[in-house]
Amino acid sequence: MRSLVLLIVAIAGIWAMTSCQNALPPPLPPATPDNEAAIYTHRVGILFENTDSEGNPLHQLAWQGAEDAADVFPVEITSLEIQHQTDPEPEIQRLVNQDYDLLIGIGAPLQQAIREVALVNPEQQFVLIDQTASEPNIWTIQFTMAPPSFLAGYLAAGVSANGVVCAYGGQDMPNVVDYLEGFADGVRSYNDQHSADVVVLGWDPDMQTGAVSASLQSSGEERQLILDYFEAGCDVFFPVTYTINLGLASVAQERELAVIGAGMDWFAAAPEFEQIWLTSVQKNLDQAMFDTIAALAHDQLNSGENYLGTLSNGGVGLASFHHWDDKIPNDLKTELALITQALIDQELAVGTGKGLD
Repeated sequence: MRSLVLLIVAIAGIWAMTSCQNALPPPLPPATPDNEAAIYTHRVGILFENTDSEGNPLHQLAWQGAEDAADVFPVEITSLEIQHQTDPEPEIQRLVNQDYDLLIGIGAPLQQAIREVALVNPEQQFVLIDQTASEPNIWTIQFTMAPPSFLAGYLAAGVSANGVVCAYGGQDMPNVVDYLEGFADGVRSYNDQHSADVVVLGWDPDMQTGAVSASLQSSGEERQLILDYFEAGCDVFFPVTYTINLGLASVAQERELAVIGAGMDWFAAAPEFEQIWLTSVQKNLDQAMFDTIAALAHDQLNSGENYLGTLSNGGVGLASFHHWDDKIPNDLKTELALITQALIDQELAVGTGKGLD
């Protein structure tokens, strides 16, 4: 078997970062508290959807990051629940009138409403998540998901007993495609490294097409797709969806299959299925919130450098292996650590749909 180190050295300097990643802003430089920043206490409002915030892992991550920042920087944070999901703009406008220095919206349904309010309140600073913006009063938090998805694909190929893994997306969006491309590239890299032939169902990295559809979760297509994958021998699933398919989780638990979560640690979101979660490709929203509030404390929100979560700044990564930890060979863990460092050092780039040659 060729050495992974030799593989990394051979490809160093060859791969360019993907065009998708180039379109995103650079990561925020690290900030530390100082005496000058302590002169003024900033007021930060964290806007949540009217859902079970305490039971929502994404909300918990966001709030934890904000609390951690408040322990370090001179900020006052307030949790604000938006009651009217169908027409949240009036509520958001009322919050603008309450003299918050920064309003951060958590949850996809709030993003467009915040943008609309921001356009008519140029003096108020806002934060949008997983969005782009050119307005000077809108700061964005974005994440590069292809690199950690590459790690997930490499891992999936390494633990698959049947040599068949599968992936699909619940939305036809660029960031969903980033997950799928990274995952497929990771599987291909594993095959190249180990002279293996693990098959990826659901995404063709050469054609950059696959099972990606907004109707998957609402029309019953997802269930049929899952059944087809089961019949084809898939034993590691990577569903890039915003909600967890409990049917998939139940069947995976019955058949002792593995599932890799997307976006957040699905082990925390659905602990009743703790045995099936191999890992998750997660956005570390707690780190993103901490760094964003740190930027506010240092008057850097208008510096033109938005937040980009990467492997290097801890904004993205793989979650714990949880109950699978003892099942993963140490050699595979070592390979993942080496690849992670190569990605951080930009000796290796993913998400091109080409894999590693």
